Amino acid sequence: MPSILVEVGYVTGRDDAAKLASPQYRDEMAQGIANGILNHIRRR
Repeated sequence: MPSILVEVGYVTGRDDAAKLASPQYRDEMAQGIANGILNHIRRR
């Protein structure tokens, strides 16, 4: 079964923690991840 591991930041990192606290940033990361998965599936 295919799988992926995506790390978009670390909650222990000062800069990353601030970004991860933003709902807009999390939405952008989720959309980017979803788009990447869909692009991969469409190429197969």
